[in-house]
Amino acid sequence: MKAKALVTVWLIFGLANFAHAQSTFDPSKISAPSIFYFYQPGCLECQAKSKVLSEFLAKHPEVKLYEFDVTQPSNQLLLEQFCETASIPDTERLIAPSVFLGDTGIVGESITLKALEEVYKRRKLWTKPLVNVEKAVEQAESRIQKFTVWAVVLAGLADGVNPCAFATLMFFITYLLMAGHSRRKAAIASVGFIAGVFVIYLAIGLGFCKLLCAIHKYRFVRPILHFGFGGA
Repeated sequence: MKAKALVTVWLIFGLANFAHAQSTFDPSKISAPSIFYFYQPGCLECQAKSKVLSEFLAKHPEVKLYEFDVTQPSNQLLLEQFCETASIPDTERLIAPSVFLGDTGIVGESITLKALEEVYKRRKLWTKPLVNVEKAVEQAESRIQKFTVWAVVLAGLADGVNPCAFATLMFFITYLLMAGHSRRKAAIASVGFIAGVFVIYLAIGLGFCKLLCAIHKYRFVRPILHFGFGGA
């Protein structure tokens, strides 16, 4: 899944609920050097950037890390406030992962150890008060109004182009045909593979991955999950 396409459709349209979300967090009142990190559960790039942050924090133990799950409406609002305050371009807003430090925002693939070091060298504290909630909501709603159904559909199709899945499917079909199976059976199996990929991605988009991560904490559930996904 592409790094900058991790904002799912439900997250985008969840901005319509901004007016009902509450965000009283004020980074400008924090006296210690801090990093504000917005992530999405199940996001592979977020996991990769978490390692970058860990490396940075190991070099700078004085820096405190604040983490925000963007699947929470209040954190979506907070992310919009940070983006507006840091003058992040519209095309890069509400993207996970996003990092803010020293009055600067760094988004997606741009989150590197070098980028963090350069910003931290210039400014260690966040000094700008976040824009108020009303302005954040106004900016978010303004962008939402520019979306059309076809724009969302085309963006989803573009993001859905997965070379790895295509390669796996081609290998799967070739293997079945070489093993002596009929074209009909290969076609049925291929449709099943495609449907399975669709269901899994849809489930992840709807938050199923977050649910699995939550219940996986309970030890008695782990064997069931491991058998269901790997041993069945």
